[in-house]
Amino acid sequence: MHNPWQAEGPWLRCALHAHTTNSDGELPPRALVKHYERAGYDVLAVTDHWHRSDPPSTERLLVLPSAELNCLLPNERDGHVLALGIDDALDELEGNRLDLAGTAAWIVAHGGIAYLAHPYWTGATPGLLELPDSVSGIEVYNAGCELEIGRGLATVHWDELLDAGRPCFALATDDSHHPGFDSDLAWTWVRAERTADAVLAALRTGCFYGTTGPRIADVVVGDGAIEVGCDPCRSVTCVFGVSSGAAVHAGINVKRDIMTAFALSGGLIGLAAAVEILGVWGYVRADWNPAFGMTLFAIVFLAGLNVMVVIPFVFLFAVIQIGGHEAARCESFRRGPSRHAAEVRLQRAPDALDAARLRRGYCRPATARRQDPGRSCKSVEARQGHRDRDRRRRAAPARAHRPRDPVRAARPRPDRRAGRSARRRRSRGRERRAARRPARLPPR
Repeated sequence: MHNPWQAEGPWLRCALHAHTTNSDGELPPRALVKHYERAGYDVLAVTDHWHRSDPPSTERLLVLPSAELNCLLPNERDGHVLALGIDDALDELEGNRLDLAGTAAWIVAHGGIAYLAHPYWTGATPGLLELPDSVSGIEVYNAGCELEIGRGLATVHWDELLDAGRPCFALATDDSHHPGFDSDLAWTWVRAERTADAVLAALRTGCFYGTTGPRIADVVVGDGAIEVGCDPCRSVTCVFGVSSGAAVHAGINVKRDIMTAFALSGGLIGLAAAVEILGVWGYVRADWNPAFGMTLFAIVFLAGLNVMVVIPFVFLFAVIQIGGHEAARCESFRRGPSRHAAEVRLQRAPDALDAARLRRGYCRPATARRQDPGRSCKSVEARQGHRDRDRRRRAAPARAHRPRDPVRAARPRPDRRAGRSARRRRSRGRERRAARRPARLPPR
């Protein structure tokens, strides 16, 4: 095993698991090469299922001819093996389903390197999984499997193999089938020259590390401690065994964050008070009111620093808040009711037309209508009836024109207004006679 941080050579960004249209991928081989070249990769292994894909390399990207083969795992489970850098076609293995040891031996015999692909996704049992010497390691993180069903991280399988005393290297790959969706999510940094033999030698000896983003600049082991230099990340964990290890988690500068939160909350409170006071004394009262919701936030953090500081702060806030409300009340009392309220309370004075209608009996005054909403104005009902009649006439289909009968037109029409007046007089007479008639007592 070689320590990649003590070796010499450039760091190469490698995508070691991707598929094309030769199996179940979405892009042709040359298009896939262009895709990873534009993404800034140095090495690409095209691993189509049971097909050795060998597209030409470019000036920027080195292509390793590879494939993905099937094998038998314990409990008759179907497993997948990455055959990286094989130099022969797969005619010998076609139709033969060997176990993991037999498949890996064939890969090594044809100049390649064998890595067990996505053991968590294939359902390999961690306690029963044993790697033969011909298998260099496992795929500890598979981005495609993680996106599909959340079974892409195989750290449990990796820990079980290391606890058994078996050296096991770990790859991080895309397993890309749909570039742009499941690509450029995980890769392997290899410390080697940009040649096929050098890259395969580094993969065979473990001179690399896998990542999903953060870069590891250096790892120094000595004097009972491990020092890791890396990009900003959430935590760094070192696992030494079943129940031993160490972890360092990213913390926060508590005092600095408390002062920053206090400054921000104090600024918000000051802004709220300014809006409150200036809005009251200005021409138009401001409608925005934050309700001083950040006050409690500042008070809690101040109490964490020093309890005595909270007392003058609370006093100052009370003066600002109470003073703002009192100023608003005084200003409202001085100005009197608002124009909108005056408009609401204003009642329309009756004009000459309303008085004439009242004398003729067409309608009652507005106050009477408000006091007795059950009775409505007759003229309003008549107008509404005319509108309904006109609406029905417009909606009715047009009828054919019929010539007017001259005999019928010459007949005198009855005076409907006189008929209504006569019926009204008879009704009033009956009401007067009923009022003069003595009440009948019920029989004993």
